[in-house]
Amino acid sequence: MPAKAKEAGFTLAEFLVGTTVMLIMIAMGLGLLDKGQTLFRSQSAATAAQARARKGLNFMVADLRSTGAAPVAITGGATPGILSATATGIHVAADRNGNGTTNVVDTDVDEDITYTFDSSAGTITRLASNDSRYQSGGAAQPAVLIDNVDSLAIRYFDNTGTELTALPLSAADRDRVTRLQIVIVTNVRENGQTTGTVTVDSTLTLRNRQLDNF
Repeated sequence: MPAKAKEAGFTLAEFLVGTTVMLIMIAMGLGLLDKGQTLFRSQSAATAAQARARKGLNFMVADLRSTGAAPVAITGGATPGILSATATGIHVAADRNGNGTTNVVDTDVDEDITYTFDSSAGTITRLASNDSRYQSGGAAQPAVLIDNVDSLAIRYFDNTGTELTALPLSAADRDRVTRLQIVIVTNVRENGQTTGTVTVDSTLTLRNRQLDNF
């Protein structure tokens, strides 16, 4: 009588081993997927923080570059130039529209500007004294330009490249400034937590002060 053919298939032991291997591979795949998603979220948060800081920095540079502009004699308002200068704040004036004043509300809108770093709030604020949008109760109020800021550093240089370090700058030293360096460090935030920082910086020449003191 011929022998009975052996039936094809898996034994219970083989099935259990195969299932275990498959589960391990699935777990490894899910782990890699989770790491990839975490990395993507982190990169997205860092990119957003950098974009926010860069936008604010560009705004500051545009304001500060025209410091000191005075195409005609000034008959009202602050004299164009740097009015105060610290490591974390600056107040400037410029007669951008060439009308001889720097203090007329909604006419000299961007001609008297103050930037300040508030370390307790983690913000850089912009105060435009002549812009009615900044007015509240008859007085100008600062508006937040950038939030989640870790630090702001402003450095001042004269036309020889020498850094002016006696801060806040005296009136005499403020008149010597021809170049600024601005460094902003912002926090990267994920799910309400700070997970790192990003840094943006810019060096700018004050257009109307380049030939001063030569």
